[in-house]
Amino acid sequence: MSRSLYPTTLFHFTQEMETLISILDASHFKISFAREFIQGPKTNRNFGIPMVSFCDIRLTQLTQHTISYGHYGIGLTKKWADANKLNPVIYMNKNSHVFDNYNSELRKLKAEKMRIINALEQSKSSESQARLKNEQRKFDEFTKNYKRLIDPLRYMKNYQATLHRRSGPEIPNYIFADEREWRYVPAVDDSIGKPVIAARKNIASAEGKAKYNEFYKDDYLNFSLNDIAYIIVKYERDVKPMMNFLSSKYGIKNKIITRILSTELIANDM
Repeated sequence: MSRSLYPTTLFHFTQEMETLISILDASHFKISFAREFIQGPKTNRNFGIPMVSFCDIRLTQLTQHTISYGHYGIGLTKKWADANKLNPVIYMNKNSHVFDNYNSELRKLKAEKMRIINALEQSKSSESQARLKNEQRKFDEFTKNYKRLIDPLRYMKNYQATLHRRSGPEIPNYIFADEREWRYVPAVDDSIGKPVIAARKNIASAEGKAKYNEFYKDDYLNFSLNDIAYIIVKYERDVKPMMNFLSSKYGIKNKIITRILSTELIANDM
């Protein structure tokens, strides 16, 4: 049986050890809106997605990814990923018409949505309760179907584009497909009363992003000790403090203590 090109572990990375410890201590990830910009030959979208991001990369190939996204990470099994309905990203070539065609249909649906909203508002001023009930039914049904059609957009990303980072210079012509990204995005059918995407302007500021994250403050992506395959820290000197934390949380005999690796070691020896 041939060996797969892909590992059996998905990794999530962050910039600070304190952030990684807080994730481990809580045994869950918080949902947060992440900005996305997708281009086609003629159209584009600049928006935000409620999500948690992971990469499908072997340990020996992590060096470049950690430079861009942080050296502190947790590796979780793909069995856990399957159980929690994570999905690989769909990479779009910005010179292909695939995204343009999909985006064009979404814009048509948005125009139809506005027509249905107007009809609903007009029916509220009508004396006919039957008309109001009928327009509300059409609006609810359309909204449900519209969210389902938007859902694939939340798993799309350009194959190659400029990487924008919170700290450090931009990287032009960055090949995002090298990350082999997987995402956890809350199911649209479970997002009643919550935005399934956000306009870029609404999450451009820290305050705006925090406001949108509040919609998902009670939604968590949980994991247990048995789901953890690896813990990644930046330096060899970080290993002992991480061992101490894991011993205090899970006991001195927990299996994960032996699976703490540093990106310093990975870069030098793997």
